Amino acid sequence: MKATAALAFVFVLVAAPALAPALAQGVRPPQPRGTAVVVRKEVLDSMVQSTAGSAVSDQPVRMVDVGSYQVGAGIVHRSPTGAQGAIEHSKISEVYYMMEGAGVLVTGGTIPDGRAAAPESPVVTVLNGPSTMGSSIAGGESRRVAAGDVVIIPPNTPHFWSRLEGKIVYLVVRVDPEKVIRTK
Repeated sequence: MKATAALAFVFVLVAAPALAPALAQGVRPPQPRGTAVVVRKEVLDSMVQSTAGSAVSDQPVRMVDVGSYQVGAGIVHRSPTGAQGAIEHSKISEVYYMMEGAGVLVTGGTIPDGRAAAPESPVVTVLNGPSTMGSSIAGGESRRVAAGDVVIIPPNTPHFWSRLEGKIVYLVVRVDPEKVIRTK
């Protein structure tokens, strides 16, 4: 993976060197004023490599309490052999920084067979907060996105990878204004 200024900027704002098990250490207090948090490239590379055999993986790196809201970062990778279901989050905004690969991302529209994710599932408690999931999107807008692109997905926006051109890897920044994601 190639480090870029954009990636470094995102990490200075939102993340620290901790893997998903670090989330189990308890609720973290807000960061003191003026404290920046950095996640090193080696940590991200290690996370990508540790889940390389999975068809789909979404691993939180860190959720930081910044006072009135939380901001988190994670690493996601998907391969064409994995299930690519549709999802929308009612409380969380997501920003994707595409690190590797390309695919067609469908956003907007509706999820015809949508169902609420179980309230105690990791999708809700660790990753995305309250969410609706389904198999696809009807009436959305399709866009090809590739390494180097940034995608901003507001709350209540269905999103779905309809086609992957091989494996994709992206950094996801999650903005949690209501602190619905657990940090313990």
